[in-house]
Parts: sequence; C-alpha cells; structure tokens
Amino acid sequence: MLRALTWGPPVGTLSPGRRSAGTAALVERGWLEHTVDAAGRTRFILPREVGLALRGGRLNRQPLAPPATDALEVLPAGTIASEAVNHAEEVVRLTRELLTDWGREGGQILRTGGVGVRALDRTAAALGLERGAAASVIEFAAGAELLGLDESGAAWVPADTVPAWLDAELPEQWAMLAAAWADSARTPWLVGTRADDGALRPVLGADVEAPGRVDCAAASWPCSTPCPPAPPLMPTGCTPPSPSRGRVGPCPRGRWRRCSPRRSCSVSPAAAP
Repeated sequence: MLRALTWGPPVGTLSPGRRSAGTAALVERGWLEHTVDAAGRTRFILPREVGLALRGGRLNRQPLAPPATDALEVLPAGTIASEAVNHAEEVVRLTRELLTDWGREGGQILRTGGVGVRALDRTAAALGLERGAAASVIEFAAGAELLGLDESGAAWVPADTVPAWLDAELPEQWAMLAAAWADSARTPWLVGTRADDGALRPVLGADVEAPGRVDCAAASWPCSTPCPPAPPLMPTGCTPPSPSRGRVGPCPRGRWRRCSPRRSCSVSPAAAP
C-alpha cells in the first residue's frame, strides 16, 4: 500500500466490502489516514510527511531543471494588467449568467452526490462555454457562497447572498470570487475524469477536492461548520488569482499552495502531498 502511494496519487480507494491487508496497522501508526464516504467506499490517504519520508525528501523522481530565462516571453506590465482586467470582467459576467440560469432551473443533485452531466451541459450551452470551463464557473460561484442547496436539499440554486453580490460594484464582485477561489481546495479540472473506483467525478461532487483535505458526505461539501474567513488577496506569488509579474513561464516548484474550502465537514490535520 505504501509503495503504491509513495509517488502519487497519494489516495487509494476500496470499493464497499473490500479490505486491504495490513492497512489497519498503518492507520494505527499514523502512516495512513482513512475515511469512508456516503457510498461506503474506503479512501486511504498518505500524509504529506510520510510521503516525503518515503521519497527521501524528494518531490519528484527526477530532478527538475528550470527553463532557460532567455526562452521565455516577456510582456509589458500594462499588457498584463489589461488582460487581467478583461478576464476578471469575463468571470464576473459568466457568474451573473450562471446565477440567472440556475435561478430558472437549479442543478439537481445526483444520488451519489454532485450535479449531473445534463445540468452541466445545459449550463455550458447557456454560457457559451466548453464543459470544463462551465464546471469552473460553477465551482467559483459555489466557493463564493453564491450557490447553496434549496430547502429540500435536492438541488443547487442561487443563495441568499446573491442580491448583495449583484448590487456590489464590479471590483467588489470580482474580489469576492477571487478571494474564495484562493482559499479553496476544489479542483474543477477533475470534473469528468474518473475516480479510483471508475466513477465519473461530477461538478460540485465530493471527489472534486484536493486529497487529504476534506471528507464530506456526497453532495454536501458546503456543510454547517464554517472555516475561518478567507485571507485578503495577495498580489504576489503563484497562488491563483495573482497577476503575472511580466514574464510568462511555469511557477517554480514549491511556490504553490492549496487551502481548505471556506466551509467543510471535517479537515484532516495533514495537508495533501
């Protein structure tokens, strides 16, 4: 088990009723963490410290060489600022359209959690986006608490916070979305991919989450226990959202981070490797 998780992904899942020999002793020693989701699947997570120890303190099998700086494109600061503003305005516009569309028909929750492909495709068509981009907009809105469950808990709909957000000026609207995303462990780029058990990961599902952070019941990752408020936006660094510093290139290893969602059921003491 440890050998299989050492180089990642640091998460292994067992179907309901299946067992893995030796895992009980590893969990007892703190070398593995385990949770059980609403579908009865057991998930084993390799803590960051254990993974680093097993890898001899290395993050990668092979050393990473930085790219040659003379091969990177340099853009004027004004161009970058203008592009950043355009993208921010576009995200706000798409969020408004999402709230309008889901105000007419919310996102019905699947029995296994999350919102189904039908609602995602409907939203993508309404926003004029590809499915992956539409999933990101949905996750942004939910992370900013602009989406919530209806009274029956059967669908995601615009939350009570929406009128105040719509009344705010555009910079404040963008700041709310950006601050929520910077403090989120959600991974919308995984929507539509398959989990360890072969199931498709739905938008707003519990599996669309950085491993080792939160284990919530299916379709309930925004739960009743609030986390501390999101920190103020930082204008530097590589954690999104942050403006480029004028040079287009990869973010150096070790300068990224993932934060816990603003609201969670339970947070693991160990961060994801």
